[in-house]
Amino acid sequence: MDLSKYESMVKGFARRYEGEESREDLEQLAGIAVWQYLTKNPDAPNSYVGMHIKGTLSNNNRKLRAKKRKPKEGLRSLNTPVGEKDSRTLEDFIGEEDEGYTSERELIETLYGITEFIMGIL
Repeated sequence: MDLSKYESMVKGFARRYEGEESREDLEQLAGIAVWQYLTKNPDAPNSYVGMHIKGTLSNNNRKLRAKKRKPKEGLRSLNTPVGEKDSRTLEDFIGEEDEGYTSERELIETLYGITEFIMGIL
């Protein structure tokens, strides 16, 4: 299998997707993608190989961006105090119902009653 004929395609896609990762790393990732694709599909047209490279690099960029969505301070434990003045923890708030809000059980019972009423009319 001659991978050298795909070298310009690999470099082009790596240049296009260059950002947080270096071009050399993207070229290596794209080269591995070409090799894996051609191992499974040795007679694949160039356009199919190009689409596979594009998909691989797009997925890689999406995974890199997803890592940034984590909070800077890290995830908080349920045992972490809510504030400096408030010694309660997040765990203390789980299951609490505020007055004025309908609980899930009340909502389900109401919807069930409405459904029975509508079914009685039909």
